[in-house]
Amino acid sequence: MRYRLYKRIIAFMLVLSVAFSFSTNSIATDGALLTPAETTTESPLLTPIDSVAGAGTTTEVTTTEATTTEAATTEKPEYEIIDDVTNPEKILIFEVQNYMADQVTIRWSVNKRTATGYFVYRKDNYNTKMQLIASGSPSANNLATRYTDDLLVPGVTYSYYVQPYYKQSDGSIKRSAISGELKYTREFTAPVLDTATRTNKKVKLKWTAATTGNGFLIYRAKGKGSYSKVKKVKNGSATSATVTGNALKSTYKYKMRAYVFYEGQYIYSDYSGVAFVDTKKNSTITGKFKKLKKKYPSGYYWNHMGVSNYDSTTITTTPCNHSRFGYTYCNLYKCPTGKWGVQCYGFAWKMSDLIYGKKTKYTKHKKFSKAKVGDVIRYSGHSVIITEKHADYIVVGECNIGGTCVIRWGRHIYKSELSGATYFHRKL
Repeated sequence: MRYRLYKRIIAFMLVLSVAFSFSTNSIATDGALLTPAETTTESPLLTPIDSVAGAGTTTEVTTTEATTTEAATTEKPEYEIIDDVTNPEKILIFEVQNYMADQVTIRWSVNKRTATGYFVYRKDNYNTKMQLIASGSPSANNLATRYTDDLLVPGVTYSYYVQPYYKQSDGSIKRSAISGELKYTREFTAPVLDTATRTNKKVKLKWTAATTGNGFLIYRAKGKGSYSKVKKVKNGSATSATVTGNALKSTYKYKMRAYVFYEGQYIYSDYSGVAFVDTKKNSTITGKFKKLKKKYPSGYYWNHMGVSNYDSTTITTTPCNHSRFGYTYCNLYKCPTGKWGVQCYGFAWKMSDLIYGKKTKYTKHKKFSKAKVGDVIRYSGHSVIITEKHADYIVVGECNIGGTCVIRWGRHIYKSELSGATYFHRKL
């Protein structure tokens, strides 16, 4: 609604401006000024269009001067072209000079300054009616002139045209040929889906949107199924939403996109990235892993180097020197298997106890296909705990990879590397 109301107000004001104010010193519409560039005696060399266009923003110039029919594909401009002007000027450069948020600055340069001023026209790919959006006169000493157009709609491609006009001694107005077409598409950036957090059957999504539209559409896929729309958020400033109806034992994928309603049609951004939601049980375990990663961060050491009072929760920033001190400064932990564990073995089982509790029993097996998030694995003399399970690899947390008791989260281990491994499984 605000775009249509804005255009009606502008059109009315501009008609009055053209009729009564051809002697103005700057091109303006509703406070937006066409400001002359620095005074110069020749057409300046401007920044190339490609260097100022952002990712996803398209600029295109039709350099051939268009006739009245060529410029307006659906109808003539509001004012008829009179091309019998003596010594008319020629528009040499017509380009996008700059843009930010919902506005764009267009700029044109001429071979000589003979026109009294300019009319600026605009249409777009959803509204092909040519509109006069600005008129006025720049300084006679400048060969380059610019105009800033604002309140542009995301995802819409705008076409701009410039037409010089000449005020005659008798007060009448003549107009020379209209310029070629300059196109600019306002970028409609996809929102960034930051998190998707499960609480029982509810999933809360949080996102960041670089472009403000009218709202967002949220899509969900169950397991390996196809996506379907599950929620419409009718607030372009929203940053979160909750989706219900997520089965406890199922996994899901979520994605989203922003939308704008303009000229009776919906315009959509690209889709965001995908956020994965695990089963309720695994989500609970994943939440516990998130806390453990903060308490035992990657890059720290599970040891007590330089610490006089310590226990199995102690971490330091100093690596062990096993070749010199052996296990002297490694932490020690009594594992559910009945063994006292140091380095990788003790760390993996300590993480398991913090997730399941010390009294929770375990079972063991030898099959990768049966491996679950939270399982401890013993393979090739090394122990790890699974934080993610995928079709042909796992993601793990571990200690002492490299021989210094360093803590690491996120290493991938492929199925082919786990031949002969023993998996220890516990239940919540």
